[in-house]
Order: sequence, then C-alpha cells, then structure tokens
Amino acid sequence: MVNVRPDVLVVPSSLPPFAKVVESVLVINPGYLSKRRGAGTYAKMTVYPPDLSKQEQTGGMLAHRIFERARVEITRI
Repeated sequence: MVNVRPDVLVVPSSLPPFAKVVESVLVINPGYLSKRRGAGTYAKMTVYPPDLSKQEQTGGMLAHRIFERARVEITRI
C-alpha cells in the first residue's frame, strides 16, 4: 500500500474553492456549503466513461485516469 494514491480527494476547507490535478490525483476543495454570514459553495463532479481501444479491452490492468475523464463545476449558492 506504499505506492497507492486515491483517484479523487475531496477536502473541504476555508481556502477558496478549487479543483486541480496533483500527481494524477483529482483534488477538489468545494469550500463550505453554509457559512455563518450566508450561503457558500458546492462542487458537482461528472465522470465520463473511458474510451477503450481494442488493445485495452483484451484484458490486463488498466489505469483509471479519472482526472482526464472528470469535469468538476464549483457553484456558488
């Protein structure tokens, strides 16, 4: 388990909301949905199916590469 990384990492914090790729990991900071003074932000993630070639369909291990197939939208309420 030493060389294992997650595909997606969601970590809400008080930093400005963002979505970026760090070493093939999609990191999402949606911010807080509710703040004391008013509304906050949330993230909507859409993952598209992989486009497999015939070589990849034959079998074997296949990397997920979620960061290439995902779309993240951060919306302010």
